[in-house]
Amino acid sequence: MATSSTTTSLNDLILAYQTRDKDSAGWKQQLGYIHRKLKEDIHHPDEHMFYQGICSLCMGDTPGYWVWLDSSLQKLKDDPTSRIDMLPQYPDYAELSTKELLEKLESDENKIYSKQSIYWELQSRYPEKIDLNFDFNQSTLKEIKILLKDVID
Repeated sequence: MATSSTTTSLNDLILAYQTRDKDSAGWKQQLGYIHRKLKEDIHHPDEHMFYQGICSLCMGDTPGYWVWLDSSLQKLKDDPTSRIDMLPQYPDYAELSTKELLEKLESDENKIYSKQSIYWELQSRYPEKIDLNFDFNQSTLKEIKILLKDVID
């Protein structure tokens, strides 16, 4: 695994990030190495936007940023000088209605909004209805809809 951005190629750094154990704690550091490589070695014109995106992801789940990150890393892996897409602008979880959140939670095509973050938003809105210890998984969606029936009808 890469330990320094100065001795490892951008491709190797991206590959290390993409093939990591998804539960590993080092993902933020790996993204930092990629950013440093873009900034110091490649002098990539979009390095600041990349930095903004990864900082936002490190602080929390910004809608659409995980999809943007995957796309950006693939572009940079294919060609380290290629321009990356602008950061996406989607409504934040708190800006969506409960009905919209539930629709996104139900949708298998939703890649913009994290199901776990939707669940946390619903818990914060309705703590008396959704227990903090309630284990979210796809089979509990019906239970959540029943608990929130009075606020979505």
